[in-house]
Amino acid sequence: MAHKGLQILCVILGALLGALLGAVVGAIIFISRPMCVRQLERCRRTLELALGRRKQALELRDFRRLQPRVQALPQELQDMVFEEVIRHDFNRILNKIIVKDDYKPPIALQLHRKLRASFANEYYRTAVVTSLPWSRLKAFLRALPPHHRAMVNSVHMRSPDSKTPVWDRHNMLRETRALMRGSKRKDTCFRRSIGPGTYDWEMTSNSAIMAPKDATEANKLTTSERVQALPQDLQDLIYEHTISHEPTRTITITKDYRPPLQLQLHHKLRQDFATRYYSGANIRVTGFQSKIMPKFLDSLPPGHLSLLRGIEYDR
Repeated sequence: MAHKGLQILCVILGALLGALLGAVVGAIIFISRPMCVRQLERCRRTLELALGRRKQALELRDFRRLQPRVQALPQELQDMVFEEVIRHDFNRILNKIIVKDDYKPPIALQLHRKLRASFANEYYRTAVVTSLPWSRLKAFLRALPPHHRAMVNSVHMRSPDSKTPVWDRHNMLRETRALMRGSKRKDTCFRRSIGPGTYDWEMTSNSAIMAPKDATEANKLTTSERVQALPQDLQDLIYEHTISHEPTRTITITKDYRPPLQLQLHHKLRQDFATRYYSGANIRVTGFQSKIMPKFLDSLPPGHLSLLRGIEYDR
């Protein structure tokens, strides 16, 4: 009986322990369930965000959807974007113009006047025009506007074989040089053998790469005059850069002394420059010009006068 009672007690205790364990596990699941839901919701949102960004990236790569976006920009931004795209393609065709039957100018030269003027100078001045046969070259040069034709520096004309009559060769050179020549142009012609019976006639216009007529007058300008011709913000940058690299100096006072140009301009630049100019500087004057020194010192503001390091007199 005692043994049987012990078995019953063990069964009751096991049932109680099982119920208690089930209750604990259920409570844990019940408590942690909102956390699992939050984690699942966070994962779902992260996935939607990642897919949304990928979809957006694919839309940006789609030219059909990109074009309306660009057209929705202000006109100034549209022009900037378009010019960058055109320039990327334009740089690949520089240095050589091969004139064929199906030749067409690049798209940069077929658009509005502003872009055409911007690209034409770079296109015609840097490229070597090559044509075979010569008739295409002749038609090409005649079709160019006069101001574009004047930009062409080099033309290569190839005679396919040595049987071409000398007179025809002479006409090729004469007519092409006449087409390249502007009102005041000087052309030089070179003949170079590039194979058996084949020659490369290169005509280079010397005047096309020369400076403009007023270059002589421009060379007469002093550095200060060149700087003063720049916009004001560029002038300020140049002046600030030059004075910031000057070491401690000696200022020699003579009857012809003039303060530097930076101290003769607007108030802001004069104020910034004066501190650097006078700080740590020595004033030097010769004995026979010592009468100038009091006038010079009296002309300095007290703040600038206190920056001087010393005065030197040469007897």
